[in-house]
Amino acid sequence: MGVISTIGQQIYHLQSSVQTMHSLLGQKEADLRRLKSARSKLLSDQEELHRRANTIQKPELPSNPWRGELAKVFQSFRQGELLSSYKEIGAIQLNNVLDRLEQEIITIEQSITNIERQIASTNSSISALKERRREELRNQ
Repeated sequence: MGVISTIGQQIYHLQSSVQTMHSLLGQKEADLRRLKSARSKLLSDQEELHRRANTIQKPELPSNPWRGELAKVFQSFRQGELLSSYKEIGAIQLNNVLDRLEQEIITIEQSITNIERQIASTNSSISALKERRREELRNQ
């Protein structure tokens, strides 16, 4: 009966491990859904930024009240630094965030694949142990 008891304990521990892996798998899948949702929202926001880039230069300022050195400085700022900063947010900064997000998505997808393989392997081990336990019971 000692061998059968040992096999039963091994099965129990492996089943417990499978439950833990399923829990971790669920967490990783939830993380993946959140990251993909965030990526989708950021891509949408990035497109919106691109579409609205020309609004930085609106409204056109009439030359009558807007003239002189201050008007030139403002126009220069709006067409140069402000537009450049606006485009940098949409192009450079968001691309950096999207790249990091994509890397994290890939990492989590790989983690999910590994967990699924571990679950399959552990379930195979459980099946083999159950078969071994049946053989031991037949041989008694």
